[in-house]
Amino acid sequence: MLVDRYGNPVIKFSEAEQKTGETWIDGKPIYTKTIQKSYTGRTQLDDTISFASLGISNIDSVFVDGGNSFVKFYIGGIYSGTQPLNINANNDWKACYLRSSGLAFRMNQPGNYATEWYVTLKYTKTTD
Repeated sequence: MLVDRYGNPVIKFSEAEQKTGETWIDGKPIYTKTIQKSYTGRTQLDDTISFASLGISNIDSVFVDGGNSFVKFYIGGIYSGTQPLNINANNDWKACYLRSSGLAFRMNQPGNYATEWYVTLKYTKTTD
């Protein structure tokens, strides 16, 4: 994590695109953006949100920052826990993965849960 001279984090989690101050192996700057998505009363879900609708353009390399992504779930409107995301796990009820068309959410769990997804993306751009 990047910190200032006082030890405070430079990058704050945000739904706004920001540069991390890091560079990818090809020397391009890395950007980050945290996506928040809510679903209610769904027991099965296969939803893909385009990068363009997330306000992300000119993507070159992209990955989900699994250490800073998670799902909160509610049963009967009561907060019931937080789980880390399983990336590219088709058999897990809380899978999140990338498709060429965008960020995909897959949910397949017993019960009538409401969920809040927080997915942090890191990416480079073709324009840098």
